[in-house]
Amino acid sequence: MGRYRNRRVTTLAAILGTVVVLALNLILLLQAAGISPWPPFHAA
Repeated sequence: MGRYRNRRVTTLAAILGTVVVLALNLILLLQAAGISPWPPFHAA
């Protein structure tokens, strides 16, 4: 049973990592398009 639990944790970690990477890419794309979800930290 421990093996399945370990696999579930690994799968959850992989999914979480993928979601984080996708979210970061989406934010970068929005910023590149000039649609920033928050005020810019540095005025460029």
